[in-house]
Amino acid sequence: WEYHTRGVYDLFFRMFKNNTYPYIYHMCWTLNMNDKVKYYQQMGEWFLKNDTNSCLGLDCCMDKPNIICHFQDKPSIIPCLDSPFKDEPRRVKFWN
Repeated sequence: WEYHTRGVYDLFFRMFKNNTYPYIYHMCWTLNMNDKVKYYQQMGEWFLKNDTNSCLGLDCCMDKPNIICHFQDKPSIIPCLDSPFKDEPRRVKFWN
């Protein structure tokens, strides 16, 4: 709904002036939404607050990613060596 809300048009002006660089990465192959969120958090690409019930629209966004390790065998922006494996029994670490 952000696209049609007049109050956030400043975001689009910043995009058009190259002051904001949005990107999209779609994870259509992932089994479910819970896993998608975990993967994005682990990759440093999740910018939503944990409690989205207490915010609305852009107020739910954070300036920095919400990085949380979940699996040591999936791509991550930081080593997640203390996390469990997702794909048992393969057990191949992303960070060696």
